[in-house]
Amino acid sequence: MTILHKQILEIGLHRDMLPENQNLDGYNLLITPLMWCMTDEYFSRAKAFVEAGGTWIIGPVTGGRTPNHTVTTDSALGGEIEAFAGVTARCTYSIDNTDAIGEAFGISAPLTLWSTPFIMHDATAVGYMRGGLTPDEPFITEAKRGRGKVVMIGSMPTGDDGNAMWQRIIGHYASEAGCALHNITPGTIAIPRHNSDNNYLVLVNLDGKGGTYCGKDAKEIKITPYGWRILEL
Repeated sequence: MTILHKQILEIGLHRDMLPENQNLDGYNLLITPLMWCMTDEYFSRAKAFVEAGGTWIIGPVTGGRTPNHTVTTDSALGGEIEAFAGVTARCTYSIDNTDAIGEAFGISAPLTLWSTPFIMHDATAVGYMRGGLTPDEPFITEAKRGRGKVVMIGSMPTGDDGNAMWQRIIGHYASEAGCALHNITPGTIAIPRHNSDNNYLVLVNLDGKGGTYCGKDAKEIKITPYGWRILEL
């Protein structure tokens, strides 16, 4: 989770870490990776979020356990999740040490952790496993639902290439969903804020190395180590 969170930060995407009972109104993109148990109540709210126009990225392993942390018996990742995403899990297994490679969005990367290739129903494959025990099976799918989209990820890309794939995946769907990707150096974050009068961007350097933000006008703004700037938009 820490590695995935770093990729979100490095592409300049502002994020909120939400508790399970958080209202999703006002958000464009929902990402629920490594969420072994998903309650019926959470699924219903996330489903409504998608149908109202949001994009939901699910997985890997999301939905693979019950509230008692037992294995689900009707499907590998929960029947409602799979049905909503338009897929069925072909199987679920530890993909480590199988030499499996994932291909998606023009990048190839090793795959790791508990993994699930998918049987396609009402969905489109956008990423495939190569080699390993389940070669040429889809492991990333997308499907339109209502005014939004649901994306299933069945395995964890790893290593430097895996990080690049995660950035490409998240950046692609964030852009589709209308989320701003800020041109900012790693270690510095851009936080949107607004009041009744105007919109602002708060720039904060967190790694002590300083950073640079480049706006739409291509003008660079430097932030000192552990420094901050507030831009009126």
